Amino acid sequence: MANRWVYRTVDGEQIPGRVRPVFVGGDGRYILMNLAVYADGAVECGGPLLTLEELRTKIADGSITVQPSDGARVSAPALAEWRATDVRGYIDADMLHGELLDVVEQLNGRPDSKARCRRLIVAYRADRSEHARLAVRAAYLAIPAHRRRAVLSHLDPRNRVLRTFISEVGQPPAGADDGPEITERQFRDAVAELVEHSEALAEPVPSRIVAWDDVRESPTAALSQVPYARGWHDPPGVEALTPDYPARISAFGSSYPSITHAILALAAADPADHDRIARADGTAAARAAAKGVTRRADWHHRRLAVMGVLLRAKLTQHPELADILLATGDGRITYSSGDDGFWTAAGANWIGRLLETIRSELALSRTP
Repeated sequence: MANRWVYRTVDGEQIPGRVRPVFVGGDGRYILMNLAVYADGAVECGGPLLTLEELRTKIADGSITVQPSDGARVSAPALAEWRATDVRGYIDADMLHGELLDVVEQLNGRPDSKARCRRLIVAYRADRSEHARLAVRAAYLAIPAHRRRAVLSHLDPRNRVLRTFISEVGQPPAGADDGPEITERQFRDAVAELVEHSEALAEPVPSRIVAWDDVRESPTAALSQVPYARGWHDPPGVEALTPDYPARISAFGSSYPSITHAILALAAADPADHDRIARADGTAAARAAAKGVTRRADWHHRRLAVMGVLLRAKLTQHPELADILLATGDGRITYSSGDDGFWTAAGANWIGRLLETIRSELALSRTP
């Protein structure tokens, strides 16, 4: 990624982002453009904002790429136009998507895929089980391939020790289709070296990410405000945990089609506005109905507690959704939205943090 910072403003709050060059187009014609990815997971590339999943679709169909097809016509606006020949790409589509996911983590002050791998290496010192070793292996392979260099920095500049450690005896090194097979002695030596290196990696966690200083076994559940043009998935997945999911709830003496309807309606100072928002046909209509509405004067003091009540109501009144939440294990939960940074990973990530708290409560309540 380029080091240039960009910002966009949402409800008066600046959302930071980073840019990188990509090619946009298709059918043999591409334009060199800057793609911006923001802390809330929104992506901007010469058109309407995209979610990371929508971006993945565009990367898959080739309309956004890091490598134009050989012979394609390429242009840089107001600079030049040329034909691509002898194209040698440095990264592929999966690497690009993984890189952007890491940038979102970095923008939020959270450990990216390389940092998570390092933390699991440190954790291996205390728990030298096969489960812990395989967790390191999974974390290493989750790092975009072009960012795997020197995971242990100068301690293991070519990842020789680490790749041997995560490999199986009698098999080529992890990440290689062929090559000399790992011997039992090489594996034992790699374990010893890795444990020694891990002591140097065990540095104090920066204060900005102290909330995530634990090593979690489950992957992050990344929720986002994504419109489902063909309808919500049936059966639903983790997207059912988002405020937009159409799960009717009863709370504060009223009934709401979704949490989005409820939180917007309950913020309104005028009861007539509350009722109009609550009756809106869909979450997009609820947002439109709430636009410009006068909020309760004490809303900034109440909104966090109100959201907690609403989330608990949803998961209590719809036990199947509680099961989905519990299935996220101990993974971090993040939420991205273009509406209000207060609730999202770009701000305090309160949706994610509340869901994690409720998940712990549910787990406790179901413990014999």
